[in-house]
Amino acid sequence: MNNLIIAMDGAWKVLVAGLLLGAGIPTLFALAVNGLATAEGGEAAAGAAPRPVGKLVALVFFIIILTLVVYGLAWLIFTSLGFKVGFNGPFPTFSK
Repeated sequence: MNNLIIAMDGAWKVLVAGLLLGAGIPTLFALAVNGLATAEGGEAAAGAAPRPVGKLVALVFFIIILTLVVYGLAWLIFTSLGFKVGFNGPFPTFSK
């Protein structure tokens, strides 16, 4: 019974990470593209009037996506080189 509890404790963490990264990042990308479409207006969006705030929303989402991709690549590269990766604040730290 104890092994089942340990396995379920790890399983929910994997499930949450998979949902956030596997569905969260593509959702952010879709929202960013939608923001660009509404910023242009006209035939690109349902309404005819352009909405400039859509460009700001798209920019914020694209920056978040780019940051997550760079952090993910840094984690993959540095862990394969034998470094330990930690997050003390918003920036990753690498130690041997």
